[in-house]
Formats: sequence, structure tokens, C-alpha cells
Amino acid sequence: MANINNAVVSERSRSVLASVARGSGTPIYVEIYRKMLQLIKEGEFGYGDMLPGEEELTSLTGTGRSSVRSALMLLCEDGYTETRRGRGTFVIYRGDPKEKSAAFPTEYILPRRRLEAEQDDVKVWYSLFKKNTYDQFLDEELSADGKEVNIFIRAYGGESGPAVVSSVYFTDDLIDTEGMTEDRIEEKLEKVFRKKVKTVDTALSISYSTEMQMAGFGKDLPNKKYLLCVTTWKDKKDRPLAYCKDYYNSDILRFRQTFSK
Repeated sequence: MANINNAVVSERSRSVLASVARGSGTPIYVEIYRKMLQLIKEGEFGYGDMLPGEEELTSLTGTGRSSVRSALMLLCEDGYTETRRGRGTFVIYRGDPKEKSAAFPTEYILPRRRLEAEQDDVKVWYSLFKKNTYDQFLDEELSADGKEVNIFIRAYGGESGPAVVSSVYFTDDLIDTEGMTEDRIEEKLEKVFRKKVKTVDTALSISYSTEMQMAGFGKDLPNKKYLLCVTTWKDKKDRPLAYCKDYYNSDILRFRQTFSK
């Protein structure tokens, strides 16, 4: 990043970052996340401070850039930092004396953010929003009590082709979508995930591209097996907020994470 020199890195921070453990069985990006979170909570990087950029953190930790990028993304997902376009990543955590130290980051990541940790250029291959659809299965999964369900579908990928197709099902009680663009809906769903979701129930299975052709984008996908990740987002009272089906092309996007929050 062009502005990495604006971040102040103390000797204490350098020492902690240099101690990232390897060969411990814990993914490197998690080790980096833990070290960065430790420094944020100790005040080495305080509220409003700019974090070192990817290039500098790669040097300080002696790790790969993709691991650093995933760690920074998790800090943002967990609400400790925010990225400001063209400027860098800044600490927004103010501290809470009652908070217990986090043992592990948010491990279920929204599909687009997961892909962005792997690839620099992520584009939307397909986008569809259907409002007010009734389905008995979705009604039960979302405890919707007969309310109509909104369906938001997007396919993401890069130069190698579509990597993940993500479908999110939710009612107007979660988001009032009236007059919203599809980009705005995606932004709102991400905010819900960060602010309201406390647990994620997950089931994994194998699926084929034929199941996705009904949505109109199957013709763009290779005829192969896909990893299907079905998740239910739940709030602190264990109430379902959204139901999701994400199809991953494992030839492009591989998993190194477990699914929980």
C-alpha cells in the first residue's frame, strides 16, 4: 500500500508480530489475527490508529501476503477495524473492560469476502433479486409465519471464471429493501451479519451445476461437482435471521477454515 509509512509500529509491536507461530497446527492467518488483536487490545494500535499495510505486515510477520490479507479481513469482520478506500485500515475498537479476550475470530466469512482474500480482482458474474416469494420450506427455516421471503442471488469470480454462487433468503423484517439497488442490498446484508448474527448453523454437501441452472446462471458454470454450504444466521436469542446456500467451485476457491461464529 502506498501509505504504509503513515502507520507507527513500536518495538513492542514488532516483537509480537515477529513471534507468529508456525507449525503449531493453527492456520497462519489465525495466528496473525490473534497477534494483531492482542496489540489492539493492549493499546499498541489504539482507536483511530492506522494499521501497517499488507506489504509491511508480510515483512513484520515473515508470512505470506494472502495470510496477512485474511487476518486483516477478519479484524474488519469482527468489528475491530475498518478499511477506508485509498487510505488504509484503521482501528475502530474503543475497548471494553468487561469484554473477554477473543480466542478465535469469526470463522464463517461471507462468500465475497472469502474470495477477496484469495484474489485481487473479484467481479460479480450474475446478480438477481426476487422480492416477496412464498416457500413452505423457507417459511419453516426462517420461522417466517407465512410472510413472503426475499431471494438475493449473486455469483462472484475472477479471471478463472465463477468461483462461488451465493443465495440469501430473508424477510422484510430483516431489511426493508424498498427502492434499494442490488449493491445496497448486499451492503445491508453484510452489516446485518457483522452486527446481529451471533451463531451460524452450517451443513456441507456436494451438489452439481444442474441445480443452479434454474436460476439462470448454470450455463456459465463448469459441469462439475460443487461444495454446497448451507447456513442459517441466528441472533443472540437463537432466532433465524437469514438462510443461505453458497455453491463453491473448489477448483478456484479452497477452504482452510471451519464454519462457526
